[in-house]
Amino acid sequence: MDKSEEEIKNYQLMTLKDLFKYSERLPYYSKLYEKHEFDPQVDFNTLSDIEKLPVLTKDSVRMNQKDIINYSLLPLSLKFRTSGTTGTPIDTYISYNHWIVEQAVIWRHWFKAGYKIFDHIAIIRSHNPKDGEEIIKKNSLKNWTYYSPYHLTQKNMENYYRDMLLKRTKFLRGYPSSLAIFAEYCHKKGYTLPRLKACLTASEVLSDAERNLIEKTFNVQVYDHYGLAEPTIMLHNHGTEKSYINCPEYGYLELLPTSNQDVYRIIGTNLHNHTMPLPRYDTGDLA
Repeated sequence: MDKSEEEIKNYQLMTLKDLFKYSERLPYYSKLYEKHEFDPQVDFNTLSDIEKLPVLTKDSVRMNQKDIINYSLLPLSLKFRTSGTTGTPIDTYISYNHWIVEQAVIWRHWFKAGYKIFDHIAIIRSHNPKDGEEIIKKNSLKNWTYYSPYHLTQKNMENYYRDMLLKRTKFLRGYPSSLAIFAEYCHKKGYTLPRLKACLTASEVLSDAERNLIEKTFNVQVYDHYGLAEPTIMLHNHGTEKSYINCPEYGYLELLPTSNQDVYRIIGTNLHNHTMPLPRYDTGDLA
C-alpha cells in the first residue's frame, strides 16, 4: 500500500468504523458491546480504542457462529472451512467485497516476485486426486498446472520435473514441505528449472532449512505468504527480506505479548468482511 503511515491509519480507522456498523447489528456483538459498555459509534475514535474489546477466541466463534453471521449478505458470500490444524475446523463466510481485496493483495505479492499474467505456474498443492484421477491437472485458462503433493514418489517427481521443463515453468508454488521434498529430489539429481523466476510458498510455516534448500536448488528467491481461512490478516515475505510485512489494507494487526519476550500472539481484525466480522480474532498463531 503506497501510502504514508498516517494515511494507512486513517484508512484502517475508516474501514473499521464501517465494519463495526455491520457487527453491532449481530446478536453476539450487540450483547458483547453492551457488556463492555462499548458503543462503536461513540467509543471508537482511534485504532487503539479497539483494545476496549476482549480478544475473540476460536471457541467463541465456534459456539456463537449463528449469531455472528449477517444472513442478509449470505447469498452474496463465499463459504470456506479452516483446516483445523490448531483445533476443530470452523466454517467461515466471506463477502465478495472482501474477496476482491484478498485477491488483489495476493496478486500484488506475486507481481513483486515478477509474475506476469499467463506465466506458467507449477503448483504442488491444492490437488488431492481421487482414485483413477490423474495426479497432474492442467488449468489451461490460467496456464497453471497442479501436481499432487500426496504422490511425491521418485518416479512421480521425475515426471513432475519433466512436465515443468516441457511447459517452461516460471513460478513454482506450493506448501513449503512439498516444495522442499521436490527440491531435495532435484538437488540430488542435479536438476534445475532454467526459466524459473521465484518460488511462492503458503499454508505452512516456512523453516529456514526449507527456504535455503529451495533457493539453493533452483537459484531463485522464495516469497512466502501467511493468511487464514478466517480472513483477518495477511503477512507477506518478499524474497530477500527476512521479516514479514502486514498488508494494512487487508487487516488490522495486533501483536500481544506472551511469557517469552521474543514471541507474540497474532491478533487480527478483518477490514472488509461484513458477512462475518471477526474483531480482535486470536489466530492461534505466534510471531
